[in-house]
Amino acid sequence: MPSDLQVDNIKDKSATKTLATLSSSAVTLHSDVTFPAGTIINYKFVQIGVAELSGTYTRFNVLSAATSTQGLQVLTTSFTPKSDNSKIFCQAQLFVQEDNNNTDLAIAALFVDTTNLSQQQNNDRSITGNFEHVVATLSGEFTNSSTTAKTIQIRASAGNNTPVNINITNLYTAVITDQYVRSGLSIFEVQQ
Repeated sequence: MPSDLQVDNIKDKSATKTLATLSSSAVTLHSDVTFPAGTIINYKFVQIGVAELSGTYTRFNVLSAATSTQGLQVLTTSFTPKSDNSKIFCQAQLFVQEDNNNTDLAIAALFVDTTNLSQQQNNDRSITGNFEHVVATLSGEFTNSSTTAKTIQIRASAGNNTPVNINITNLYTAVITDQYVRSGLSIFEVQQ
């Protein structure tokens, strides 16, 4: 015959430390309860839609890591870690294309705060009239040591001030915006 155990608090063996508090609607773990290493303890997903980005910006340098102030902002989100001893894993996939054919360059980069986790580019210059593009699979890990919110962003660049299309195909000045192209950014926090 099944039975119920009803409690308001769960304490350690010596009854000196509260591990969890229970109410009718939720269980709240005490702030210093830790999970085994390798456990996913936090997750966030942000969809990346279509965008035609333009503005004044400094392009990414193809010979070095981009900075979080270069290029155009594709996406930014805040992520608050649950642990001060974790790894934050980020992964995104998106289509980036220059909006006109004057730079032969398309680059995307992924940042946690100001740290460049991943960067991809295409500048093959293979076809006259070719609008450079990259299907960027950006991924990386960030060693986290605080529960302070992190700013996670994706930025894209062509040449200086060249407009950039995200998840949009541009074929010889015919911008195709009605395709169903959607992608996203996944963020995982893993206990260490």
